[in-house]
Amino acid sequence: PASIEDFKRIRLVEFEERQSNIGATYQDQSTGTIISVYVYRPLVPDASIWFDRALQSIGFRTEYLGETNLDRVSLSGFVPVGGSVDSGQYAVIEVKGPYRSTAVAIYRADDWLVKVRISSRVFRVKRLRDVMQGFLAGLTAMENIDGDPAYLIKPCKTQFPASDATP
Repeated sequence: PASIEDFKRIRLVEFEERQSNIGATYQDQSTGTIISVYVYRPLVPDASIWFDRALQSIGFRTEYLGETNLDRVSLSGFVPVGGSVDSGQYAVIEVKGPYRSTAVAIYRADDWLVKVRISSRVFRVKRLRDVMQGFLAGLTAMENIDGDPAYLIKPCKTQFPASDATP
C-alpha cells in the first residue's frame, strides 16, 4: 500500500529483473522512523530459519544500530493478514547507541518471504512493538499464507570448534 498508519511509502525498488526480490521503504515524517519491507523468493522459504538469521544479523550490526542484547529480545508470533495461525514471528530489541530500538518480522506466503524491518531513534521497545503490530495489520493480504505455526530455532548443544587458521 502507499501508506500504512503514519508511514508513507517513499521508495519501491526491484532488486532483480524477474521481480523475485522487491523492497519498499516507508517513513513517518514526524519521527523520522523508517520501515523497510522486503518480499523475496529464497531458495529455502522457511520463515523460522530466516527469522533466526535476521536476529543474528541484527546482533552483528553494532556499527550501524548500536549495542544490542539478543538475550533480552521480545519475541512474538503473529497471524499474518490472510492467515489463520501464528505462522509469522517478530522481535523487538532494545538498542544502546544511535538508535533506541529495532525490530524484525518475517512470514511466508506461498514461496515468498515477507520481511519487515524497523529501526527507531525515537521509539523505545514498547512503542516500537505497537508500531510493528499496526504496520503488520496494515499490509495487503497475500495468497497462500503459511498454515504451519512458526517455531524458534534452538541453539546447537555443541559448538563447532573455532580455528585461527588462515586460507
